[in-house]
Amino acid sequence: MRDLQLSLNQTQRVRLEAALHELQTVAPAAAVTVADTIPVNDEDNILKGHGTSDQDGEVVATLCGVVERVNKLVYVRTLRARYKPEVGDIIVGRVIEIAPKRWRLEINFSQDAVLMLSSMNLPDGIQRRRTAVDELNMRTIFEENDVICAEVRGFQHDGSLHLQARSQKYGKLERGQLLVVPAYLVKRRKQHFHHLEQYDVDLILGCNGFIWIGEHVVVGENANMMEDKPNLSAEVENFTPLETRKHICRLANAVRVLSALGFTLTVELIIETAEASVSSNVEINNMLGAEFYVQTAEREAQLLQQPQRKTHIVLLLEQPCSEILNLGKFANLPLPLDAEQAGKRGFSEASALEHVKYLAALGPHPVGSDSIDLAVQYVYAVADKIKKTAHWDVDVQLELFHTDIGANRMAGGLFNGKTMLYSNLKHVILRVVPKYLPEAEENLILVSSHIDTVSTTEGAGDCSSCVGVMLELARGVAQWAHGFKSGVLFLFNTGEEEGLDGAHSFITQEWGWVVYISTSFEYPVLHGNGGLVVFTVQHRHRWRNSVRFAIDLEAMGISGKSTLFQGTDHWALESFASVAKYPSAQIASQDVFQSGAIKSATDFQIYQEVGGLPGLDFAYTDRTSVYHTKNDKMKHLKPGSLQHIGENMLAFLLHAAASPKFMKDAIQAKKEGAEKTKAVFFDILGKYMVVYPQRLATMFHNSIIFQSLLIWGTSLLMGGRPGLVSFGISCLGIVLMLISSVILSVVVAIALPHICSFPVTFVAHPWLVVGLFGSPALLGAFIGQHIGFIILKRHLKHVYSITKPGLAHNMLEHIVNLEAERWIFKSGFVQWLIVLILGTYLKVGSSYIALIWLVSPAFAYGLMEATLSPARSPKQLKVITLVLALAAPVVSSAGLVIRMVDVIIGSIVRIDRNPGGLPDWLGNVVVSVAIAIVICFTFVYLLSYVHISGAKRTLGFLLCIFFGLALALVSSGILPAFTEDIARSVNVVHVVDTTTVNSGNTEPSSYVTLFSNTPGKLTKELVDLRDEEFSCGRNRAIDFVTFTMKYGCLSYEGTNTGWSKSEVPVLSLKSDSVTDDARQTIISVDTKSSTRWSLAINKQEIDDFAVHVDSENLVPLGNKSEIDGWHTIQFAGGKDSPTKFQLTLFWASNSKDAFPKQVESEDHSFLLKLRTDVNRVTPKVGRVLEKLPGWCAPFGKSTSPYTLAFLTALPVNI
Repeated sequence: MRDLQLSLNQTQRVRLEAALHELQTVAPAAAVTVADTIPVNDEDNILKGHGTSDQDGEVVATLCGVVERVNKLVYVRTLRARYKPEVGDIIVGRVIEIAPKRWRLEINFSQDAVLMLSSMNLPDGIQRRRTAVDELNMRTIFEENDVICAEVRGFQHDGSLHLQARSQKYGKLERGQLLVVPAYLVKRRKQHFHHLEQYDVDLILGCNGFIWIGEHVVVGENANMMEDKPNLSAEVENFTPLETRKHICRLANAVRVLSALGFTLTVELIIETAEASVSSNVEINNMLGAEFYVQTAEREAQLLQQPQRKTHIVLLLEQPCSEILNLGKFANLPLPLDAEQAGKRGFSEASALEHVKYLAALGPHPVGSDSIDLAVQYVYAVADKIKKTAHWDVDVQLELFHTDIGANRMAGGLFNGKTMLYSNLKHVILRVVPKYLPEAEENLILVSSHIDTVSTTEGAGDCSSCVGVMLELARGVAQWAHGFKSGVLFLFNTGEEEGLDGAHSFITQEWGWVVYISTSFEYPVLHGNGGLVVFTVQHRHRWRNSVRFAIDLEAMGISGKSTLFQGTDHWALESFASVAKYPSAQIASQDVFQSGAIKSATDFQIYQEVGGLPGLDFAYTDRTSVYHTKNDKMKHLKPGSLQHIGENMLAFLLHAAASPKFMKDAIQAKKEGAEKTKAVFFDILGKYMVVYPQRLATMFHNSIIFQSLLIWGTSLLMGGRPGLVSFGISCLGIVLMLISSVILSVVVAIALPHICSFPVTFVAHPWLVVGLFGSPALLGAFIGQHIGFIILKRHLKHVYSITKPGLAHNMLEHIVNLEAERWIFKSGFVQWLIVLILGTYLKVGSSYIALIWLVSPAFAYGLMEATLSPARSPKQLKVITLVLALAAPVVSSAGLVIRMVDVIIGSIVRIDRNPGGLPDWLGNVVVSVAIAIVICFTFVYLLSYVHISGAKRTLGFLLCIFFGLALALVSSGILPAFTEDIARSVNVVHVVDTTTVNSGNTEPSSYVTLFSNTPGKLTKELVDLRDEEFSCGRNRAIDFVTFTMKYGCLSYEGTNTGWSKSEVPVLSLKSDSVTDDARQTIISVDTKSSTRWSLAINKQEIDDFAVHVDSENLVPLGNKSEIDGWHTIQFAGGKDSPTKFQLTLFWASNSKDAFPKQVESEDHSFLLKLRTDVNRVTPKVGRVLEKLPGWCAPFGKSTSPYTLAFLTALPVNI
């Protein structure tokens, strides 16, 4: 507290001293004054540092300050009376001298600060070189005694500060009061500019202890002030309203009171003090009186005491409850920040959401649409604004890159049997590098996501949210990059939804078109675009070769935590773990994704496999049921989702780009490959992230496996034949438990389609699976384990009757029950040991789960229950053993289980890739089996406690009640299977089919078809479509080239409008020849107006093929894989993409049609199948879409057709 020179009466003096005493008692213990004792442990051999002394065996303080401890060093950090500046500080100063090209300012520092003329915006706002005229006019900008707000830019060679005032929020301050307080009372915060709306007053808390309180000035008003002054007449003088002046004075007096009392000055405390004076009817001039000082001290002491009284209770309750609470909050998200809270260097979800809102408002914007052009233009415009507002020492370059035609010939995973072609894609590329470090341009960190969406959704989650995050990241990075050692490259690509075409084109394109857009008419105009001047230059893109590390942002749901689900290298994962504020990472997701269980891919696959880049892949996974449907919209974005990934990514980018070691590791990893640096990674409750090398994991797992086998072997050897039989029966109990659980839950899953209106009844309410499948699975697990328990009891009873014949019957029964209970508990060790062995052998990263579920219960059992001698009688298992056994496994894997089950349930909506090709009950079976397996493996220890308790019947009764209640809710329709927010996948496509023309028909067949990727018939959907004359069934399968509709509904009524014959694609024979016993056929492909098409080639007849566009060999010979005897070419491009292609076919030598003379006319099998897509809603399709129930939504994918599709084919006997 500062010395107060107040005129106090006796009562006020006592009250003030009591308040100050209370404040001192609740002050941090680390604060000391001269001669205060510093508590230390003599056994630690501490080192006495600055501000400490040894007196009579005690360490005492020789300075006033705060005690700091660094390892064994103890010292006192003094509270500085003068200001100690740092780069980036916001300060308020007073002009004391005008020197050539600079102003000198008093800022409460040991030396004066310097504001250069070149370091501020000129009054006209134009960015240009300063001239001699500007220097002569310096007094018209600032003169002596003017108050100025500025930012610390750096230190000069003489130790003085170098300031800058380039932003509009800096500059001259007028119509207010300047207050001077000790600098240590103002703490550095993200935000030092505050607009107090209730007073219409601006408050600037300068880090140097100068505080400005003045009339509110709109941003930009200061910049135009000098221009406006000459226009003001002498009669009309601008002045501050009386009410505003009163507010300024009241707030200023509040600051004076708080400063005199020694309180840290915050905007909240200043407002609270001012409002307290109003509520107490204290006039402005009386606020500096003794009574108000006393009232302020008493009020603050009372507020600080309240949480102090609760401390002991909180400490007692915090530890046992924290983990339980955290377990329920693993999906909690951080609070979103607005632009003011985040500051110019932070991440603001509110700002990112503005970008998402604009992009989502465009509606679906697939490749080749008008809306994708608008989306690209918007991203470019925002990026251009980022470029203009970047830090003056940061070089920001912006390009709009047009790709040439290209081919993706990856052969693994989803690309097996496919060739992906693309053309005329547009990417926005933003490079941020430090201006004066040229080597940073050769070492770039790539941050990538895609602008385009599928044709069925506005894509708020996938992936406008990612684009919004990247734009806000770019804005923040552009303010930090002057301290980087490497650059950051932001790639906003298009074409990801059509088969990762955008990322592939960026990595592989040798030549492309870089388009520069300007609003200035100084450049030659080649073509106009919405008032923008556009000119293009063709050259080889240079930035892709400088990328050393790749980060991909994706979404397979909408909002929630963006999880790190793919990572290549230990060093990169460790870097992310060290700085992530809200870590969310799971190697189990990587195992599932790379196994092919999830039929999807991300751009990360291109960067890793084609580019050979190390990197990290992030994705949203909440509400996967809305993925690629109309419900991927803004209202489903959870608050905090963008803040979560934004703060994590900003911290990681700042760390990685500023670290020379990170880039060295990235370059080395690209040379060596990621196999040697693989790692295991996972988070714990979203608070901590664990990362360790895969090699260490393998060694540790092998050690645990060896020790477990050794302990089991020794135990069984000591137990002899009875022990071995008991071990075998307990293992049988595990098998019976798994079989019984799966059978019971699968029976329910198969029965559901016959009981309920829809086969999949739980998608809209995922928690229903707990009752529908969880209850039967748990009941079955208990029944199976109890059967093993009964068999084990009979064996043990026989053993004990021989080894201990003198035992009474009741005692024998009791001992047998206890021993059987122990064997059932220990059988869980065997179960998880087998899983650990298999996972380690197959190098599954998520084997750590099995390790935890094995080691923790085994340790708890050994600590609490192990008997040192076989002669000792067994005791009942303790409850504390179960708690200790399951604490670590549940905390580490509960969140993962919930996420994985949610993803599985959401994926059921689109499980049937060939509509009607899967049984209706298959989706239910997948979910039920997954839940049964989880229950069997996680409840194995808990269920062992039930067998000898009195809870068996109660457990069975409760499980039956839960199951019956859940079944009643879904079968009665009280809880509908689908809602408008979580809809069933139903696609409506107008098909013009010319494949029947070769069979004698002269006209194409036109019809509208309905099909669903969700299991089940379309009975309910047709209730409102009776007048559209749909007929449903499996009697006619439709081959859409990329998939086959095996069940669906067709209508021929009113389908002859909305298309024309000129749009029908053409496959025509150009030449057919036989050379050197090899047949070669050239086919001309004309897709007419379509720039999105799929072509299937019969690989049973064709050995190889090549694709030419304008004499360019786009797909060379060799390396053509196949699926079911077909190789598919998929093409997607912009509006200016080519529509005519030449296909050269080389027939297989074993084909019966290898020679034209052997062709039989009755053979009508197809050689080529072509589908072209047009993004147009025909009248018939429009009517059907309007009449469909709200709980139906089209599902889009790279293989899905648009709402208008043309089918044609070429027979083998051409």
